[in-house]
Amino acid sequence: MKKLHVLLIILISLLLITAVVYGLLQLYAAKNTVPSGVRVGGIDIGGLTFKAAERRLNDEISKLELTPVLFTVPESENSPKLEIMSDWKRAGVHYTAEDWLDAMQQLTQGSVLRRASARWHLAKQWNLTAHWDKTNLRRTFSPSWEAKQFGEAINAQRIIGPDDRISYEPGRPVTRIDWKVFEKTFKQSIPVSMINTKKRLSPSLIPVALTEQNPAVTLDTLRRQGIQRKIAEFATGLASSKAGRLHNIGAAAQVIDGMLLAPGAIFDYAKVIDQAETKYGFQPAPVIVQGKLVPGIGGGICQVSSTLYNAAIQAGLGIIERRNHSLPVSYLPKGQDATFAKGFINFRFKNTTSHYILIKATLNSNNLSIKLFGDIPSNINYRLESRTVKVLPIPHKFVKNNTLALGEQEMISQGRIGYIIETYVIKYVDGERTETRKISRDTYSPQPTIIAINMPEQSRVPSEPKRAKAPLIEDGVEGPTFP
Repeated sequence: MKKLHVLLIILISLLLITAVVYGLLQLYAAKNTVPSGVRVGGIDIGGLTFKAAERRLNDEISKLELTPVLFTVPESENSPKLEIMSDWKRAGVHYTAEDWLDAMQQLTQGSVLRRASARWHLAKQWNLTAHWDKTNLRRTFSPSWEAKQFGEAINAQRIIGPDDRISYEPGRPVTRIDWKVFEKTFKQSIPVSMINTKKRLSPSLIPVALTEQNPAVTLDTLRRQGIQRKIAEFATGLASSKAGRLHNIGAAAQVIDGMLLAPGAIFDYAKVIDQAETKYGFQPAPVIVQGKLVPGIGGGICQVSSTLYNAAIQAGLGIIERRNHSLPVSYLPKGQDATFAKGFINFRFKNTTSHYILIKATLNSNNLSIKLFGDIPSNINYRLESRTVKVLPIPHKFVKNNTLALGEQEMISQGRIGYIIETYVIKYVDGERTETRKISRDTYSPQPTIIAINMPEQSRVPSEPKRAKAPLIEDGVEGPTFP
């Protein structure tokens, strides 16, 4: 009986102790304050309620983000030393205390035992997490800011003298921000803890790293292109060209002037015409429609393609696409022209040399001159030779005119004979003719003599067949445009 009494006393004592311990544990776990000695980012928040601690942290983080930052831009060749004031927030930095907030949640959630354990094992020191968005910094020191502060690089230039000799003018590098070093320095300067008020008044000094940047085109760039000398030159006369036609020729010539063709690159005249039309526009000048010169827009542009065609032949380049005009032109022998009809007929050639080719075009009141510069063997040259294979007779076209006497005829316009022309490219090595190769067989259709006639009613005047498609406009971009 005595033993049972003792056991009962022990059991009751254990229950009382357990109840006391649990009560104390519950009181410990239920505390809504931060344990003493806890510091987040260097700020002591021990003893504060959870909400007060969170408010304190947010307030200190806001102050930290607004801490001044002074960017120092060193003196460079074209600009003095510069200081730019900002703050961490404007530079794209913001802070969070995710680890501490997660730990604080553990103090308020879960079982009593879990909350008590979390409070007991809570670390005393917690770091802030710095987040950095580089966009803000890039916006502050934008390319336009760099250009205004340091200027622009100057490309090296290739100069073609009046004697066609080639010389070079070196470029000038430009100062630019070394973003790799600058970003590394900036990132290392970002504070990871709160700072006291005195330090907060003094801005963080961050040097802006600079580097020298070469221009896009350097002397080495130009020399590697391998342009050594003039390799071809051809000119055509402009004596009969009027203002509109001269403008159109000049527009196309300006686009090709200075054009570079890499080895294997293809020159495309259609793209040249598109650029010329966009940049300079075309003026009224005669174009060719159905073998006749009529008013139109852009007349004359084929003189540029034809002149360039002859220069390309002289340089031995590969002709990909070329067609003759439907009418012979006054500025070139038959068989040596290259027409253009937008969307239908193009002129293209390929740089078949192992070096770049530079096109230079000049225009004066007397002629259009096109020169090609590059590097081909100086003892090799080419020229064109055209032969008339056949002369095509003038056909007759009759149109009815009831004002004439019955059976009477009257010539309205005189026709022109046509030609079939074969053209050969002749290769010369050391002045000796070594190869003759036919490159084209061209037809210049005859133009009919138009005769008015008054025929009896039972007779029929032959009429032209109807054309299924709109006629091509050669040597221009639009037409005809009659006033």
